[in-house]
Amino acid sequence: MTSAESSGYRARFERLRQQVAGLQHQMQQANPEPMAVRSQFLTLQQQFQQEVMALDLADEPEAAQILPQQIEINKQMRLLGVDISFLQAARQAHTAQQRQAQILQRLQQILAYCDNVQRVS
Repeated sequence: MTSAESSGYRARFERLRQQVAGLQHQMQQANPEPMAVRSQFLTLQQQFQQEVMALDLADEPEAAQILPQQIEINKQMRLLGVDISFLQAARQAHTAQQRQAQILQRLQQILAYCDNVQRVS
């Protein structure tokens, strides 16, 4: 991978990390608005699909280190979408708090995968 391509995938994962951190900040509020969370997630999901999942790393030396992170982020993003749907459907405060905690945990995992990509040499 040339240094330009290397910085390209790093920049994409960094942008993703920033978007995830923004959603995480929103989710750390006392009572996040489910529709606002859904909207921010949909923007995040679109960016992820267009920038990160669209990366073609098959012939790149770092692919063996990056592809597993990409796959895990994809899995966590799908599960995050389900969690956000459950948050929207929550009718009791206790249930909403449980969903919020699950979402925060999932966002933290995605951030960890993004950090792993940034450490690839």
